[in-house]
Amino acid sequence: MLAAATGDIATDAWAAGLMNDSTASVCQAVGLTVGFEASSSIFFLLTGRGLLDISLFMKILTSINLIGFGAFVVSMQKKGKVQTEDEQTVGGLWEVLQQAYNLVRGAVNIRWWFAFSFLSPILVGHTSLLAVRYQAQGFSAELFAEYDLLLLPLSFLVMWGAGKVAQTPRLLSCLCWTLSCRAAIEIATLMHFVYSRNLGEAAVNIIGMRGSFLVLSQLGKIVDTITFVLRVTFFNRVAQQQKDIAGTVITLLTSISNLGGMLPRTLVPLVVNTLGTVVASGLCIGLGGSVLLLFWPKLRIIQDLEDPGWQIQNKKDQ
Repeated sequence: MLAAATGDIATDAWAAGLMNDSTASVCQAVGLTVGFEASSSIFFLLTGRGLLDISLFMKILTSINLIGFGAFVVSMQKKGKVQTEDEQTVGGLWEVLQQAYNLVRGAVNIRWWFAFSFLSPILVGHTSLLAVRYQAQGFSAELFAEYDLLLLPLSFLVMWGAGKVAQTPRLLSCLCWTLSCRAAIEIATLMHFVYSRNLGEAAVNIIGMRGSFLVLSQLGKIVDTITFVLRVTFFNRVAQQQKDIAGTVITLLTSISNLGGMLPRTLVPLVVNTLGTVVASGLCIGLGGSVLLLFWPKLRIIQDLEDPGWQIQNKKDQ
């Protein structure tokens, strides 16, 4: 997990240095979607038809990863450029860490963003658990894998549209609206879950229940894609304000966001043992919605990177 997270963060920083902010985020979304569909939807589709097993699939994935990594290394060696002493703006690791510390300590807006990134994922902290409960009711990944693949062109269209939206200067206002849509989808999904649970094993055989489950799942994916593009674009814009330590800034922003996403998924199963699935899920949605409402006015301010709160202030000036 640590290696995967490190590689993901390094790729984010590398992409941000090659492209403009919205293009880099769209490319990352495309790569993640292709990888997810290949390792999830295609796997479940072929497994459900008896054409693939986990052992063979892991061998195929390992081979593809090795080939891709080798091609990447060769490409970087050909295109790589060693900086001269005149081109280097940061002397070493200590200087980078010092500048990053000064940014966090001196810029109040980045602390506001850290707090929001850490708290807001609670809105969807129950989704992994709910997916397991759906699986137990017969709404399995194998059952919907084919639909996911058929709707893949829609996903790419959504990414293109998200890239266009991400060119707006009001990134965080758009982010708040997408998270509001996500909250509405989660409420509808929870209602669907309760109704399907009351129907029992027959629910998955009812066309209307299967269709509504598919629609809600796809709407959630669409909103998540747009949210991802908006977040990463904002990361890139903040990093561009600190060009000397752009990679470190992206690392900080991504790490806080990832930590915020992991925490509720770790705690929710513990809460479920006491409160039950429905109450725990409702609690996540309620708390996540409250966080969004609380931070919304502040996010409208800090989305302007010219705001004084982004300027590094010395302790004497604060």
